[in-house]
Amino acid sequence: MKLPEMVYLQTLTACNGHCRYCPFDDIYGGSEPYEMSFDVYSAVLDWLHKNNYKGRLGYLLHYEPTLDDRLPEWVEYARDMLPGVRIETATNGIIKPDFLRSFDVVDEVPVGLKKVCNSRAGNVRACAEIENRERLSPSPCKIPEATMCISAGGDVLLCCQDWRHEAVVGTVDDLTAARARQMSVNTDKYEFCLDCMAGKTAEEVGERLGKRLVL
Repeated sequence: MKLPEMVYLQTLTACNGHCRYCPFDDIYGGSEPYEMSFDVYSAVLDWLHKNNYKGRLGYLLHYEPTLDDRLPEWVEYARDMLPGVRIETATNGIIKPDFLRSFDVVDEVPVGLKKVCNSRAGNVRACAEIENRERLSPSPCKIPEATMCISAGGDVLLCCQDWRHEAVVGTVDDLTAARARQMSVNTDKYEFCLDCMAGKTAEEVGERLGKRLVL
């Protein structure tokens, strides 16, 4: 089994950024934030520990990590379980808690600033920030091979662009099976992936949005 270069975690479904080019408000707006349980969190770290994981662990999947005050203890737990793993996060910089110092890498992306333009697999509405968005030639995408994304509820997503959980490959109940299924996906075949490669907006995806199952 080939382990991912980076594991993405979403420990909380909350954000204070409200950027136009981000689908967060469309998907989570109006809902009470949901917290990843420690059981889910520890299941991920136990699996990585058993597999002698030496890659990167990122607290940065579809949320603002500085809003989760459990992270100091959780990062410490990760360091105990996974010595040598590089621990990262990304923040919009609105608040700057002291616990950011516990991360090896902190990527600050201020609200409104877009470093890389893409449509997040068609989950972003048309806006000025993505007018020059990237479009990829159809070819096997490397993101599923390089990453593993765990949602707050314990779903394993095909990739970090799967905001609406259209391409769930498994759960933390069996991460080995989820990883095998993730690695088996041919991204040239599925409309979710093809929409991403084509840089389609949410409007262009239309009624298919949220229903583009790939497995």
